[in-house]
Amino acid sequence: YVGHTTMFQTIEKGIAHSGVDFLILTRLVPLFPYNIQNYAYGLTAIPFWSFTVISAATTLPGIFIYTLMSHELASEGISWAFIGKLSVAGLALFALVQATKAWARYKHVDPSAPHECADK
Repeated sequence: YVGHTTMFQTIEKGIAHSGVDFLILTRLVPLFPYNIQNYAYGLTAIPFWSFTVISAATTLPGIFIYTLMSHELASEGISWAFIGKLSVAGLALFALVQATKAWARYKHVDPSAPHECADK
């Protein structure tokens, strides 16, 4: 499938150009599905422990929020308090994504553009 090949090439070029910054960006901003990312990062030169620690640090907060909210929903059902908390979590996630995009622009990490390593 051509789309997956292009995605792998984008990830490989992103790691070669921006290293760990690219991994942080793709984990925090859902550009590519995690399963494809995991496979693609396994084919790059990123060190195993860097990949593992950064992936854990960038995915655990979301996992915690999903688990906490689903527990509350299952035990208490839908309430105005739950809707309020869900809205706050959504706004926090939106703010995190926007901050990550701004940080990526500041660091010149652009996963959608083909990069060459000549200027860095």
